[in-house]
Amino acid sequence: MWASNDGQRWTRALDPAEKKLSTINSVLDGQCNISFLVAIAVAGQPLCVDAFRRAWVRVRQAMPIVAAEPDSGQMMVYEAPIKDEDMGAWVDATLRFVTANEGEADHLRASLNTRLAAPGRAQLVVCIESEETATVVLRVSHAVADVTGCHALMRCLLVSLLAREHDGNDDDGGGRCVSLGGPAALLPPSTRSWLEACHGPYTEAQLAEGRQVGAHFRSLLAMRTYALPYRSDYRDRQHESAYLRLCLSDGLSASQVRARAARAQLSVTSIVIAAKLLAMRDLFARGDEQGFVVQVAFNARRFFTRRPTPNTTCSSVVGLIACPNVDGLEVLAQHVSREVKALTATPKASWQLAAVNATISADEVHPPAT
Repeated sequence: MWASNDGQRWTRALDPAEKKLSTINSVLDGQCNISFLVAIAVAGQPLCVDAFRRAWVRVRQAMPIVAAEPDSGQMMVYEAPIKDEDMGAWVDATLRFVTANEGEADHLRASLNTRLAAPGRAQLVVCIESEETATVVLRVSHAVADVTGCHALMRCLLVSLLAREHDGNDDDGGGRCVSLGGPAALLPPSTRSWLEACHGPYTEAQLAEGRQVGAHFRSLLAMRTYALPYRSDYRDRQHESAYLRLCLSDGLSASQVRARAARAQLSVTSIVIAAKLLAMRDLFARGDEQGFVVQVAFNARRFFTRRPTPNTTCSSVVGLIACPNVDGLEVLAQHVSREVKALTATPKASWQLAAVNATISADEVHPPAT
C-alpha cells in the first residue's frame, strides 16, 4: 500500500509476508549491489553525448545533492548520492525531465520505494568503445528496493534526457527514437571531436579498456529486469501483454511465450518465470553468487507477497535455479507451476531459508522432493 506523506514523499507499507523477510532483505540490501544496465540506441540518429551531458548539468543545477565526478576520455560517470531524507527531492528533480502522458509521472512516483535499507547511489556511464561507438549505462546500486519502479525510473529518465534533448524539442517525448537493451549507439564525429578537445586524443589503452567494459555491460543487457509477476496468473490480457513487453528476455516474443504456454498447457506466468529463472541461473553460473542471491530474495518476495511462507518460497526458487537437472524452458516452467500450486496449498513446508546466505552452489542446494 502506497501513501503520500503531506503530498511530498511516498512511502510503502510492507505486506505481512514481506515483514517476515525484512531482516534478510535488509542484510542483502546493505551488502550487495543490485544493478540495472540499459543500453541506448537512437534509431536513425547518432547519440549526442554533449546533449546527454548538458541534460545532466541541468539536473545537477536543479538538485545540488547530485555530485559529478570528473569526466575522462574513456567514460563519463555521474554519481547521485541517495539518502532516505532526500529521495523525494531527487525524484521530483528527475520527474521534471520525464516526458510522459498525463498521470504517468504520478504512477512512476507511486512505483518508487523510498523505504531505503541502506544509502545507495546512481551512476550514469557513457563508455567510449571506439571512434564511433559507445554504450550508455545508468546503474542504481541497492538504493531503490522496488525493482519495477527502479526500471521505470531509468527508462523515463534516459528516454527524456537523451531523446528529447537530442530532438531539440521539449514538447516532444521522443520515446520513439530510443530502445532499451539494444545495440550500442553511434557517436558522431562531432562528439568525438568534442571529447578529444576536452580530454585529448584517445590512446589505444583507453580504447581497449572501453571495449572491455562495454563487453561486460552488454553481457548483462539481455537480462533487462528480474521482476516477477505479482499474481499467480494474469486474467487480464492487457496486463499480461504489458508485463511481457517489460521483462521478457531477448529472443522470446510475447507471441512465442503464449504459444509455448499453450503447447505445454501451462500458464503464461509459469513460462515467463521460467525464462527469468534461466537467465538468473546463467548469471549464477558465471560466478555472481551475491547478485544471484539478492535477485532471488527480491523476486520471491515480490511474486509471493501474499503467501504464508515467504522464506520457503525463497528456498524453493533458489532450488529450482540451482538444480542441475532442470533444462529447457517448458521443463522448468512445469517445475514452477508445481511449486506455485504446492506453496499455495501448503501452509508450511519442510525446508527453510538456511541455504540463502552469502554463497550458494548447485551442489549445496536441492529442491524438495516431489
